[in-house]
Amino acid sequence: MSPQDRSDARQALVAKFRVVAAERLQRLNNALLELERTPGAPTAADTLMREIHTLKGEAKLVGFADINMVAHRTEDLLVAASRQGFVLAAGAVDLILRGFDLISVLLQKQAGETPPGADLGAYASAVDAHLQTGAALSAPVGRTAALSSELQRASRLQVDAQKIDALAVHLGDILRLHRQAREGVEALAGLLGDLGQAVVSRRPGALRGLANETRALMGAHRAAVLDAADRLQELEGMVHDLRMVPLHVLLERYPRAVRDLAAEQGKRVQVVMRGGEVEADKQVLDAMAEPFLHLIRNAVDHGLEAPRERAAAGKPEQGTVTLEARQVGTHVEVSVCDDGRGLSVELVRRAAVSKGLMGPSRAAKLTAEESLELVFQPGFSTRAEATDISGRGIGLGTVKQRVESLGGSVRIESRPGQGTTVTADLPISVALVRVLVVEQGGACFGFAAAAVELVEALAAERLVSAGRGTALRLADGQVPLWDLSELLDLPSVEERTLDQERALVLGVAGRRVAIRVQRIVGERAIVQRELDPFMRALPIFIGAGVLEHGRPLLVINVPALANAIGDGRPRRPAASGETSGAQATILVAEDSELTRDMLAGMGYRVVEATDGEMALRQLEQQPVDLVMTDLEMPIVDGFALIGRIRQSRQLGDLPIIVLSSRGSAADKERAAVLGADAFLVKSEFRNDAVAQLVERYLRRGQPQKPRDDRADR
Repeated sequence: MSPQDRSDARQALVAKFRVVAAERLQRLNNALLELERTPGAPTAADTLMREIHTLKGEAKLVGFADINMVAHRTEDLLVAASRQGFVLAAGAVDLILRGFDLISVLLQKQAGETPPGADLGAYASAVDAHLQTGAALSAPVGRTAALSSELQRASRLQVDAQKIDALAVHLGDILRLHRQAREGVEALAGLLGDLGQAVVSRRPGALRGLANETRALMGAHRAAVLDAADRLQELEGMVHDLRMVPLHVLLERYPRAVRDLAAEQGKRVQVVMRGGEVEADKQVLDAMAEPFLHLIRNAVDHGLEAPRERAAAGKPEQGTVTLEARQVGTHVEVSVCDDGRGLSVELVRRAAVSKGLMGPSRAAKLTAEESLELVFQPGFSTRAEATDISGRGIGLGTVKQRVESLGGSVRIESRPGQGTTVTADLPISVALVRVLVVEQGGACFGFAAAAVELVEALAAERLVSAGRGTALRLADGQVPLWDLSELLDLPSVEERTLDQERALVLGVAGRRVAIRVQRIVGERAIVQRELDPFMRALPIFIGAGVLEHGRPLLVINVPALANAIGDGRPRRPAASGETSGAQATILVAEDSELTRDMLAGMGYRVVEATDGEMALRQLEQQPVDLVMTDLEMPIVDGFALIGRIRQSRQLGDLPIIVLSSRGSAADKERAAVLGADAFLVKSEFRNDAVAQLVERYLRRGQPQKPRDDRADR
């Protein structure tokens, strides 16, 4: 073996060790927490001793001397615990967990590095002190950061060997059918040659024989094609199954996080997990790992009371966080439930008013369910102060955005004094999906088949006026009707007739809406692909696909479409002049907190967006009166943002002010051509000038031509 081959083999061995060791650490954490809940549990004790001993040996085998040492000292603690029947004191559990965390940190280091916080000598001294006196020294490794890195780290997709065997068999069958088809083509070519000779020689008997052989060959060929199609469909399903992972792989990561977060706050918490056997696409689980951690942090930080408060309320001092998964059709529901103090609807309403989301009269008219939905607004919090644990007031908004980006929905239920439940309704798979394909304006779009309740014919007698819009009359009531061209800002279609069009009745998160479409193409199973980065800024699309003959398809994000429609009408910006001053809402698209604070200090309600992609998403979700944007932003920059807004039928009249450190004539000209109304250079503007400029565009209609407003300063 050459030196390069030996080096490659060594790197492969080390990479495999990192993955296997991380899996062993997960099992070690779960087993130790089980022993903490149930002292002396034999299965958990056996798992601990077996896994730590194996990890110690594997680390020595691959040359990870530091991990070998930590595993050896941690094993010393477990051996001591075994002599006491694995009845572990809190100090012993903390020290053993500290060893696990230290190994996790060491697994992520590169050759020759010493990760911060990886003080092996301090850990060895702590183990010695505990073994001699039973005292655990307090010098924990940063667990929250370690957990986040574990959630973000790519993991292997473990596959049952029987599934691989079955897949190999199917591949063999398909190869066999391919050979048969090739032989059939060769035989058909020979028959055609014989047929030509028979025609030339004018032999009727030979022609009849060749015709019979051709029919037989065509029949066999047709059967082979059908068989191949069936095999390919089965293979498609098997590949889909290979991506499926039981949810316990994700849920088992969280009990340790709950324990650590509760310890930081002096709370006692137990974790109950149900439905871990339910399976979902690994891509879905990877995308939801961090959002679920947000929900768990909120449950521990916001939801559960301190032991003394629980006792005063007649509750057990130990709170409970329940993680539950269940399959519902083609979706999986994952809930995070706590038995804490619950959410006060009145407190949520007051917070919404204080943050400028709505006025007191509107807040008073909200139902309890509508009030609770406000907690998913970006930046919403009922606390006066943010905490590091629950994400500084942005956790639930982040969760909602991530769930909807996957084509799912999220809901919240709460009862004061009894607790809160947040449920994410997610598609089982985002890779292979069944969609109902429609054609609109010459383009194809797909709606998740599971979200389509009905496909209805359009007839004049079934259309009724509803407010300022139209509704479709169904057997069980009316639903608002919206034109897909209007919702997607597509060019108007001429010569449309009701008898040629259809309405899709969609159901999402307990709501129904009808979408008018030109033509139904049919239901298809497609491999959903990621969108181009520029397309990701439009939350109304979730992915793309390719139809037969290579025709492209955009997949509609049904929950995002429902949000765009709102409760009966699309969310449009207020007309110019309708609001000004303290009632106005300004979307600020840049990463400077100073600009946002300046505008908020002037009395405006400020909607934050750190880049153009987020700005477009915010415009889809809520009305604003004016946009102020920087030019240099990732993914979707300021120029692209201006162009997108001006191309939109619903947003095209919004006033846009550029506020940038770039002040060249070329930048100003380009912004003006795209449709910016004013251009301010950061180094030259004054607060009073900004206030006057904003007020002018809020009070007046759009000016006749874009301008450079430096002269106003």
